[in-house]
Order: sequence, then C-alpha cells, then structure tokens
Amino acid sequence: KKNINGNCLLVPYASDLYCTWIDFCPNDFRALKHVEQYKILYENLHEKIKKQFKIKLDISKGLNEEKYIRRFIEDNKFLKDHNLFSAFGKSKIIICTYPETTFIEALATDIPTILIYPEKYWIFDNNILELIDKLIDAKIIFHNPKEASIHLNNIWDNPMLWWESDKVKNILSETFDKIGNPFNINWIVEWKKELGKI
Repeated sequence: KKNINGNCLLVPYASDLYCTWIDFCPNDFRALKHVEQYKILYENLHEKIKKQFKIKLDISKGLNEEKYIRRFIEDNKFLKDHNLFSAFGKSKIIICTYPETTFIEALATDIPTILIYPEKYWIFDNNILELIDKLIDAKIIFHNPKEASIHLNNIWDNPMLWWESDKVKNILSETFDKIGNPFNINWIVEWKKELGKI
C-alpha cells in the first residue's frame, strides 16, 4: 500500500566506537561521515519535505550517532517506535544510509527508496560494481548528499512517477535477480538446489 501522505524516512547507519575486525564497512569514527551526509541532505530539502521528515534510529553500538544527529535535527523528527517495518509502512519515501539488509528490505516494500552512503568507506566485490553503477544512474544510489536532496525535492510530490518508470523497474528487477528475490515464494526450494550443488 502506497502512503502518499507519508513520511520522508531516514534510517541512519549505526557503528561501533572502535574497529574490532576487518570489514567492508566503517566500524569506527569514520561512520560519522554518514552523519555529515545527513546534515547536508536535510539542509537542502524543501520545507514541505522537512515537515514530513522522520528518523528511525537503530540501537547504538557505541558510537552514539544520535547525539551528533540531534545537533541539526529537531527532537520531534525522531520516531519513538523501534519497529522498522512499522516505520516503513508510514513512509512515502525511504532513505537508507548503508548498503546492507535494511536497504534490500526497503526495496522489497516497493516504497520509493534511495540509498546514500560515503563511497570511500564501503568496499564491494567487483561482481557487484556494475549493478551499483546502474543503481546510481537510476537515481537510487547516491554518494553526494546534495544530489540526493535535489532528487528528493524533484520527486516528492509524486515519487511513484520515478519509482514506476521503466528504468527503475528494470534495474530493481536486475537487482533482485542478482542479490536474491524477496518476492520469491519458492525460496526454500532454490536454496536447497544451490546448497545441493555444494
């Protein structure tokens, strides 16, 4: 169900205070680069979007990003409900800020979704780089927060025009084919087949 009067939902990245293992994502103070992006994004949004802007925080893992976010975003923007899917359901547009499971879950809701993250701190397998380029071209992935805010300003009144365009539908279909289709009701059979090959 599309929520045409819903929120512009930001789902911030939560990181550990210290890097304790080698990973493809920032697990220390570098994660505050995400917070810098939120600030630029928020400052460049039209007022009508800011009125509908909400933040669904994750549980802090030690870095306490919330403290930094509250320096530039008002208290009434923070959701008290910790249920991610409830927050998704009340949204007109979802802004994910890390290329992990939450982003795929947001895409699976079929609610217009963008992903913004600082490219420098995330490492991907070469097999996925072409897909990322296509998602950037379709204005689903952004590394520049000002460009993301311009896109949101442009689509806010009717985001479904963009979301249901052939270009976006095609790249979403390709994305689900490449990383796993959340709409596939036969997923157990497919996993059994793949594991059987091993």
